[in-house]
Amino acid sequence: MSAVDVNMQRVYDTEDLFGYDATLYGQLFMNFNVSTILDFAMNPYELEPFNIDFEVELPTVEEWLQGIKIKIKKIDMGKQWQLFNKEVYGIDVPPIFDYDTFVKECIKPEYQPQALMQKYKKLIVGESFFGLAFVDPVLIREFIRSTSFRLFLNRMDYERYKRIVDDFAKKTGIDRSIVEGIFNRIMSQMNIIFQNLVLGFNILGVSRLSPKASPETKVRVPTYRRIVYDVKYHKLSEPQIGFILGLTPLGQGLLLPKGFYYRIPFHYSPEYWTPKFLHFVHWKIQRLKSRYRHTAIAFANYQRVEEMMDFHKNERADQWFTLYGYREHIEHLVDTYFDRKGIVIDNFKRNLYKRAILMLIGYKKKRHHWGYEIFNYMDEETFKEWWITYWTRQGLDETILRDLYQRFERVVKIAREQTKEIGERLKKIRYRLASYMK
Repeated sequence: MSAVDVNMQRVYDTEDLFGYDATLYGQLFMNFNVSTILDFAMNPYELEPFNIDFEVELPTVEEWLQGIKIKIKKIDMGKQWQLFNKEVYGIDVPPIFDYDTFVKECIKPEYQPQALMQKYKKLIVGESFFGLAFVDPVLIREFIRSTSFRLFLNRMDYERYKRIVDDFAKKTGIDRSIVEGIFNRIMSQMNIIFQNLVLGFNILGVSRLSPKASPETKVRVPTYRRIVYDVKYHKLSEPQIGFILGLTPLGQGLLLPKGFYYRIPFHYSPEYWTPKFLHFVHWKIQRLKSRYRHTAIAFANYQRVEEMMDFHKNERADQWFTLYGYREHIEHLVDTYFDRKGIVIDNFKRNLYKRAILMLIGYKKKRHHWGYEIFNYMDEETFKEWWITYWTRQGLDETILRDLYQRFERVVKIAREQTKEIGERLKKIRYRLASYMK
């Protein structure tokens, strides 16, 4: 049986589990993104994972002969928005989904002036008011649009997440109010998913019903300042985009009027009792789940038939062996360091030091994981200090870490470039050869 057949069987076995996770965490993260859009006046196409979507195409005959079994292309948010409106509502819209479009299409007219004023907090040449707007440094922008969500996905726990965002704020100069606002939004919406049942937001079997005969419900939220609030709300919109004392820093969130339980700031979709942006989120999640079966074929990409029959002829296997060889070499160098220094250390700790050095390489060259772009924008000194703080919190010795960094600095920089080039080379070669065959 071929590896593709085995992988396809694993896909069938795990499809239900993937669908569950995609629905639960897809809803959670994309609704975080909606909060971020209005808190920081960011364009939807800037935010990850909200902007991630792909089109899947079959290869040409020439591409198939070069081992290209499936073509996966990322499409921009404007194209996604256009497809959504065409497929769901049968209407034609321009392939644009920026902040103004989001406000116009998703927010009711009475709330639009307040929402549009949010964007003038950021410097827009020719439009912003002098002395009343700010410029986003690149590290802060990356933290807001992507990294803050990735860190939460990696450390989905109150204490661990707080420690890691605190470290980021200190090492990169991110203002505390920004970190606090994002942290509290994430905590409130995560706890709503598990504590309350909100139709269209939660999934059955995860949440609990609200008190009987009550127009409001409440959610227990541990905040950035370590104060736990019982937040009362009538609609999801309140903790999602509203200003709430104790949770929302000044300058973030929209002021929502009293009696809000019968007034909602979001447009409902035509013929659907769902806010349009939430319907868009559901559409994106369904597209994500529909692509899961392509995974088994994608793993076999860039391998000709003869390569799949004999690994000695397989360029992709050779690529993997080369990358693994780099890893083995780095780990051997770490072992040599401890042996020559005469440092007695248990195998568990020694392995952590190896992982630390591999992180120096990997975090600066990741190509397939969203949320890591901030490391590419960090200067080497900032990245080094964050790296030392991170691993010191894991129980490693700071003096040893600094010494290892100094000794491995040159090797690490070379390895980043070479491993990145190796990872991209085969795909480029196969597409180039396919184009020559036409």
